[in-house]
Amino acid sequence: MVINVRNNLLVITLLIAIASMAMTASAMSTEEIIKLFQTYDVDEDEAPDCQPESFHAHICPKDETIPCGDISKIEEHCASIIGTEHAAAVKATETGQGKNAMEGCVKYVGFHVFDKDHMACCESDTCEDWIDQQFEMMDIEDVPEYDDDDGDDDDDDVYYSEHHHSEF
Repeated sequence: MVINVRNNLLVITLLIAIASMAMTASAMSTEEIIKLFQTYDVDEDEAPDCQPESFHAHICPKDETIPCGDISKIEEHCASIIGTEHAAAVKATETGQGKNAMEGCVKYVGFHVFDKDHMACCESDTCEDWIDQQFEMMDIEDVPEYDDDDGDDDDDDVYYSEHHHSEF
């Protein structure tokens, strides 16, 4: 009987853990969403990973062109999530300090990874194509400080070293 009670408690504990992990943005209060987005208002290296897809269903734009479109459209979308009053209230708040939910939301949703340090967390086939075009338009060999003219084939330019790591 003690074993059955212990097994039942284990199963109940496991079910509670699974249910809490499945929490989506719809189950979160606006204040909780604001606090979450504040965690993305930091340097890219300090920001948490993107949230699970269950969260995205409630905070990512339905229009897949928004994340790679004009920043003002991303801001409009974020204001609709965190509330227009809160969005207006944090306009003067310094960014990069983990206090500005609007900036955190814009970084989370946006695909402007080269010039605005966006994280591109929301899925968007349109924006994936757009960002692929951005990579194609970057011709690193044409930028003098990236030229690798020493004749070897080691691709030792800055972009390659930052974004490609070998497993040797």
